Amino acid sequence: MGACFRDHVGNFVDGFTRRQHATLSTVEGEAWALLQAMKEANHRALDRVQFESDSQVLTVTPKPDI
Repeated sequence: MGACFRDHVGNFVDGFTRRQHATLSTVEGEAWALLQAMKEANHRALDRVQFESDSQVLTVTPKPDI
């Protein structure tokens, strides 16, 4: 997976890649990639971070059944 960090106006600041040796489903892979990006942002002591993903499963909050 790969991720990039951008500043407040969208300019590229830095990026990184990680390799996963296990076989994951699409959803597991997307979740693993988001987790790696979150860990890297924390490691870099970044604050006010926004994460973006094209995975609706990760980005859409399901409404509870009432």
